[in-house]
Amino acid sequence: MTALLLGTIIWSGAQAQTGTLAEFTQAMDQFESAFETVLKIKIPDRRAEIAQVDLPTLVSELDRWEKSIWPVRAITPPRRRFDPNVLEGMTEGVQKPLRRLIERGFVPANGPLTSNKPLTAERIGDAVGYFISRTAEITHQPSRKFTPALMD
Repeated sequence: MTALLLGTIIWSGAQAQTGTLAEFTQAMDQFESAFETVLKIKIPDRRAEIAQVDLPTLVSELDRWEKSIWPVRAITPPRRRFDPNVLEGMTEGVQKPLRRLIERGFVPANGPLTSNKPLTAERIGDAVGYFISRTAEITHQPSRKFTPALMD
């Protein structure tokens, strides 16, 4: 089931590579729909329409998704430590949710959202792909049969 989620989301997101606002919004809507269908959750509606593709908008989308996914997790991973200086220069409205996303492992501490480089379609894709990977990781209970590392 998780593989289906990953394949559906990656395929739908791959179509939004030109980076226009309409394509970004369409891709985000498709990701959200796939999360809701596969994980059987309801993600709250956006507070406002997406007006531009920027760091605060992307962090807001990921934060909204994470808040709905976290309660249905099958495992609780350890909190990740990171250097808080990577968030330096960001507004509090971006820092607070980004800090939680990094600590819970949904965003890499030294990744596309913390590099102070302009967001491109590729960097957005990397961030969303990382988020999807973490979602797949925490929303299923690993099996000793298929995960030999869990063997005693």
